[in-house]
Amino acid sequence: MCIEPTSSFLPLTYQTSELVTPPIPPLPTLTEAKFYLIKLATHDHQALFGEMVAGQLCLNGIGQIAVDEWNRAIQAHDAIEIDQWVIYPEHLQGIVKIQSSRNGDDYLRTPSSKPRLLSSFVAGYKAAAAKRINLCRNCPGQPVWQRSYHERALTDEVSRQRSRQMLMQPLAV
Repeated sequence: MCIEPTSSFLPLTYQTSELVTPPIPPLPTLTEAKFYLIKLATHDHQALFGEMVAGQLCLNGIGQIAVDEWNRAIQAHDAIEIDQWVIYPEHLQGIVKIQSSRNGDDYLRTPSSKPRLLSSFVAGYKAAAAKRINLCRNCPGQPVWQRSYHERALTDEVSRQRSRQMLMQPLAV
């Protein structure tokens, strides 16, 4: 037996003006760029990455691992670009550009005012590089990097140009 639908069995219908849909927040748009000069030093400033010969670094196997992991870390972060960088026997230095979102994304800064995205990038790089370097040296768990890292915000084009020039000058040995 089939029951004919009547008005009492019809589903309730609403006019579109009665429906309340929550607003969907827009995706953050990457607009503002911030630049930082960073320096990552090896543990106890050991010359792990090679040696300087006539003002040029001759990379060893560990230095090549450091370079490979640096390039890999850059590719893994969409909001980070490397403006310029250089590697020395006992440290790596570079100018990092971070794209921040227009809505002031809270992932950019922590309460201590360190940029979280930069900290995350550096921590990921140091962990990956240390793991491979220690496998190469056959000493897992040994410290490769000095704790933390040095950073300086480059707030204008003049400071960025000075930092670029400083990175281009050969290291005095």
